[in-house]
This record gives sequence, structure tokens and C-alpha cells, in this order.
Amino acid sequence: MEKTPGLVAVTKFVRPGSAVYASYINYMDRDEAVHGGEIHPDYSAYSENYMGNPEKTTGLFSMDYDRLSEDTAQIYKQQFRQAQENGSLLWQTVLSFDNQWLEELGIYDPTSQTLDESRVRGMTRVFMKTLLDKEQLTLASWTAAVHYNTDNIHVHVAIVDPVGQRERVPDGKYAGEPKGTWGIRSLRAAKSAAVNETRRIKNLSGHISRQASSLQSLSTLSS
Repeated sequence: MEKTPGLVAVTKFVRPGSAVYASYINYMDRDEAVHGGEIHPDYSAYSENYMGNPEKTTGLFSMDYDRLSEDTAQIYKQQFRQAQENGSLLWQTVLSFDNQWLEELGIYDPTSQTLDESRVRGMTRVFMKTLLDKEQLTLASWTAAVHYNTDNIHVHVAIVDPVGQRERVPDGKYAGEPKGTWGIRSLRAAKSAAVNETRRIKNLSGHISRQASSLQSLSTLSS
């Protein structure tokens, strides 16, 4: 586990024959995957007491879609099934956010308990793009969902390698299997990129707000 202020990433993986792998594929076109709600433990990719249950989610999103429709969910389900048939691992990554940090960034309002999900999705996308680039998995497929079932808001990400880009273990007990663990440097770079981009957007928003206030002041003085 590596920690960046405000953001913690936890990751594990399961092999293609795992029941967890199959259950996640079955879950992807269920109503709660598309529309959000409470995930039954039997259908969660994290059902092995990974982050606690029941899972309450807002529904799946991806790199290209803010919310998967029934049709797009089927496309991703097929990619995950192809990956499983090709022997790909299913990587399970959880991005856990410190709620106070999200509040400082203007992403979370604890009073109304409202979350700017678009910015959380943005952080997740920056994290995933950086991670997969570093791990040379540019054709990987992933889906994710924002979860609210713990004290800290977090995002569950499920990743597969449908076309077999992942490097193989060269020797030992798991020789020939895809390498499971992410590199520590890759995780650090991904978290740093996500945090820095989020701070950049906050600073940019603050700059725009100050400019707008200055223009309003000038307008008031000239009237």
C-alpha cells in the first residue's frame, strides 16, 4: 500500500478461474451496475471481504463513459469475458479518498453529503491512464464505480487485459502466467498524476473566480 495525502490505492488480483472473476462479469449487466444501488455480495468483484459489504454504488463508468448504458455495459462485459477466456487476470484496485481532503478541494460537502462525482471520475481516469501507460497495458479495459459504503468515499476499479499485452512471469511456480502485481513506481506515478491534476483544476477554478470578482469590481466602480 502506497499513500499520497488524501488518496490511498489498494490493489489485488484474481485468476481467470476464480469465482470472483465470473461473478463480476455476471454483475456488469445487472440493473445496479447500470443504474447504481446496493450490490449483492455474490456479484461483487470485492466479495471476499475486500472492502466490506454490502456495496453501495452509483453505477459503472469507464475511461470513455460517465455512466454505462445497458448497451455499453454489454460491450464491456464481452471484453471482460474475452479477457477471461484468454487467461487474463482480473485486477481489483480501490482508490480511497480522505473526505476532509475532498472537502478542501471543493469536491465533497459534508453538510449536504454531496459529492462532485465528475471530478472523482476525472481523478480516476488520470490515475488509470498513468498506471496503464506505465505498465504497458495501453489496450486494457476497465470499469469503475464510486462507492459510499465506508467512512471514506472510494472508487472500485476492475481491470482486464483482453488482448494479452501483459508480460509473463519468466520462471518459478507461476512461470508463463501474466504478471500480477503493479509496479510500485507505476502506482506512485499514477497517484501523483491524479492528485496534481486535481489540485491544478482547483487552482485554475480559483484563478477564474478571482478574475470574475475583479471584473465585477471594476464594473461596479465604473458605473
